[in-house]
Amino acid sequence: MRQQQARAGTALRTRRANRPVVESLEGRALLSTTPSVWSRSGSVDRRGGSDTVLMQLLPGQFTAPASGTILFDVEVKAADGSSFVPGAFQILGPTGRPVTASFPFRSDGSTLRRVSLAPGEYSVRVFGRGGSTGAFEVVTHMVGDVDGDRKVTQADIAAIGQAQGVRRWSPLYAAPLDINHDGVIGRADLNRARANLGANAGRTFTFTLANNTNNAFNADNIYVAIIGNVGGRNVHVTSTGDQVPMRESDNNAPGSVTRNGLVYTPSYSMKLSEFLAKGIPIGQINSGRVWIGLGAPIYFHVFAGGGFTQPNVANPSDPNADTNFDFVEFTLDGGGLHANTSQVDAFAIPLTMNVVGAKNQTVGITEPRSALFAAFANSVPAEFKGLVDPKGFRITSPKKSPTFPQNYFQPYIDAMWSYYQTRDLSISTIFGTYVGRVNGNTFVFRNPANGSTYNVAKPSSADVIGSTGSIVTGDETEKAIKARISAMINRHVATDATQSDPTQYYLAAPANFYSKFWHDHSLNRLAYGFDYDDVFDQSTSVIDTNPSRMTVSVTWG
Repeated sequence: MRQQQARAGTALRTRRANRPVVESLEGRALLSTTPSVWSRSGSVDRRGGSDTVLMQLLPGQFTAPASGTILFDVEVKAADGSSFVPGAFQILGPTGRPVTASFPFRSDGSTLRRVSLAPGEYSVRVFGRGGSTGAFEVVTHMVGDVDGDRKVTQADIAAIGQAQGVRRWSPLYAAPLDINHDGVIGRADLNRARANLGANAGRTFTFTLANNTNNAFNADNIYVAIIGNVGGRNVHVTSTGDQVPMRESDNNAPGSVTRNGLVYTPSYSMKLSEFLAKGIPIGQINSGRVWIGLGAPIYFHVFAGGGFTQPNVANPSDPNADTNFDFVEFTLDGGGLHANTSQVDAFAIPLTMNVVGAKNQTVGITEPRSALFAAFANSVPAEFKGLVDPKGFRITSPKKSPTFPQNYFQPYIDAMWSYYQTRDLSISTIFGTYVGRVNGNTFVFRNPANGSTYNVAKPSSADVIGSTGSIVTGDETEKAIKARISAMINRHVATDATQSDPTQYYLAAPANFYSKFWHDHSLNRLAYGFDYDDVFDQSTSVIDTNPSRMTVSVTWG
C-alpha cells in the first residue's frame, strides 16, 4: 500500500528583469490563498459563552524544526452566513490548561495570531465579541508553507526570496509569501519562514464515499468507522479528521450493546450524511481500515490500554455478525498511500476504491450483490458452497469458515514436498533469490549469493488455509519465502514453472476457488482472495506517492 499527487497548477519561474516573477503554469499569480494545515468548525450557542475545538499536532505526523516548536498562524472567523463576531481565543494543552495567553482580536476585525507550539494535542477555545453567538471556523496554517505541501522547505524559502520587495498593489504579489501580512514581501517574511524551516505536517488525503445503492440505503443509514494506529496508539478518525485515541470508557457511549460479557460501542461510526459534502481529511496513519456498515453502525469493544476487537465474521456473538459490513485497508506514511480492498475474511458489499494522486487508479467489484451471491453458489466446487451465509449477510472465506474442510490442501502439500525432493525450487524475494530442495519434511532454501539458508517446515493444510502456524513464523526473509509457497498452493501451481502466469492459476483442484471467484468478478481480475494474493501483483493493492483523494463506492442490488 504506498503513493501521492502533484499539486495542480503550481510552478516557479524566474525571469531576468528588474524583479523576479512568481507565476503558475497558467500565468496567474501563484498561491493566491493561504493553504491550511487543518480547519475545524465550532459554535457558540449562548451570549458570553465559548466553544472549544480540537487542534492536533500529533508527534506521529508533525515534525518540528531544530527549535523544537512549530510556528502557526491561527485564524478564527465566522462561518458562512453566521452572525458570530470573534472576540478572543486561547490555546489549551491536553489537561485543559492554557499554554498561551488569551488573544483579543483587533478592532479592524482581524482574527489572525501567530503561536509557537511543540507537537502534541491542543485545543482552541473561542469567545464571541460583545456576546455574539453563532458558528465559526478555526483555520491553522504552518508559517512558511507557501506552496501548500504541508512542509517548510528550501523551495518555500526560495519563493519568498525571489519576491523580495513586491508590494500588495503589484500584480506580482502573492499573499502566502507575505508571512507577516504587512503588504510587503520582505526580509522579515524571509526570516520568519527560515525559523520554521524543516517543519513538516505529514501527508494527507481526502476520503469520500459514493452511494451507488440505488436508494437501497440513504446517507443516514450508511455508516463509516475509520480506525488506525498513530505513534503506537490506536485511534479513530472523526468526520473532521481528528485522530482520537480509543479509550475503554468509549464502551459506555449511547447505543452500546453487551455480548458475552463484552460491551461494544457504536460511537466511532459516522453517518455518511455527516461528511458527504466535504469528505474527511486523513492524516498519516498506520494499519488503517475504513469500515462500512449498511443499515447499522459498526461495533467495537475497547480494552484497557486502547486495544480493541475488530468485527469478526467467525464469531456469532459479535454484534456485527448479523449486519451488512465490509472494509478497505490503508496506510498513509512518508512514502505515500498504500491501500486495498479485500475479501481475505469475507465478501459482504460490492466496493470499488478509486485513488487520485500521482495516478488515477480504481480497483474492486462493481457487479450487483445478488448476482454475485447466485453466481458463487452455482460456480464453486462442493467444498466451497457452504461458505455462503444462509442468512445472506456475506460469503465467508475458507480462512474464517468453521465448516470448510481443514485437510483440503493436504494431498497437494504432500505431493509438492515429494516433488521437490529431487528438484530445485527457485524463489525470488526482495531479500534475494533462494533455491530450495526438500529434505524429509523440511524445505531447505539457500541464497547462492551470500550462503544464507532458511529451513521451512512442511505446513499443514490448516496452516495454509488460515495463514497460521508454520506459514507465518520466522524473520522477514523466511516469511517472504513462505508467502510464495502459500500462493503456489492456493493457486495450484506448486509444481509448475509458470508461477507468475495468472492464466495458469486455479485450473485444477485442490485450489482456492473462493479466491478464483473474486478474481473472475473484479476489475482487471485483481482481488485479495487470500492473505498472500499480492504475490506476483494479483491483489488490489494501490500505491500512490502523492495521494489527493480516495473514493470508496458502494454498490448493492
